[in-house]
Amino acid sequence: MESGNSIVDLSFLTKFTKGDNNKIKYFIEIYLRTAPKLFGEMAGTFDTMSNDELYSRAHSLKPQCAYVGIIGLKEMLVEIENATRANLDSDSMQELVKRAIELNNRGMSELNTYLEAEKVA
Repeated sequence: MESGNSIVDLSFLTKFTKGDNNKIKYFIEIYLRTAPKLFGEMAGTFDTMSNDELYSRAHSLKPQCAYVGIIGLKEMLVEIENATRANLDSDSMQELVKRAIELNNRGMSELNTYLEAEKVA
């Protein structure tokens, strides 16, 4: 997964789980179940969500995306956190959230591909 133009690097998760494929799959599956809800809340209720709520969603996603190794996503979430504290204008904030969601979707696609490949192996 860490080759070519992949945006997922499972090296941290592999080290954390001591290479246990069942644990790797477990953590990936948890992420695939929980991340869409939080990202959906960030996007779907953007107009009614306070900066504190947006900060909270971004903050709670950071460790999760770091575990599953979606490259660049943790940094984007830090950007969103910083933007909420700086009271960035709504359009700019929406753009940051949109970019984070797009990167997450690409990463989740790769993680799903990994899980499918593991079923075959």
